[in-house]
Amino acid sequence: MNGDDALLKKRLKELSDRSRSRGSYEATGFLDLASQSVLHALENSGEVSPAALYGGTENAERVIAVFGNEETNGYEYFPGICCIRISPRSEKYGEELSHRDVLGALMSLGIKRELIGDLFTDGKTAYAVALASIAEYIEKNLTSVRHTDVDCERIDALPQGVGPHIREQCYISASERLDCIIAAVYNISRSAAKELFEKERVYVRGRLRANAGTDAKVNDVVSVRGLGKFVFYGPVGETKKGRLKISVGLYE
Repeated sequence: MNGDDALLKKRLKELSDRSRSRGSYEATGFLDLASQSVLHALENSGEVSPAALYGGTENAERVIAVFGNEETNGYEYFPGICCIRISPRSEKYGEELSHRDVLGALMSLGIKRELIGDLFTDGKTAYAVALASIAEYIEKNLTSVRHTDVDCERIDALPQGVGPHIREQCYISASERLDCIIAAVYNISRSAAKELFEKERVYVRGRLRANAGTDAKVNDVVSVRGLGKFVFYGPVGETKKGRLKISVGLYE
């Protein structure tokens, strides 16, 4: 266990214990996939109570974990998450924005990464999911991204069509084993796919997977660090030689 994992485990246990003792909701900042895997391991071992996850969008990669529930606390929890639109003041002079551009601009304001969730770009406009507690600061202080002057405002939700684009694609796989599917999707060897598991780079539904031989389940969201992310839609048939045809949704 590295030092960061030890600190995270301590923090998660503190939040879980506080929620139980006070009958209150206790939330983390945004967790990446590795941190979510630490949380799930603690839940499985019973060291923390089960937590609800909120990311502001469907299938969000970065999420906050909330300990507590309505049954024990007596009231409903509303996650303090909002969406901020970042748009050019002048469409004519605006630049195409990338994820890196927007994240860099936010980090330059001294904002901690745990306060920001997923980021999306749509040409010259970007959208940031963030904790509501930091939204006003962003609105007042984020005035430029790269060479583009921008305005920021909170909106109710991401506009339709904004977000990760998923392209359905079919592949030929030896089986429904995760290593076989990853090998097929990313056009690598089975041995290379197995190494990804050994190097702790494969996550399924936010959980780190060490067993390359596990079968994928329909609608599993698989993230492979350094390669990408896809949804496993399931088998769709067989080739003439009896090999499996599978369908996946590639995040672009």
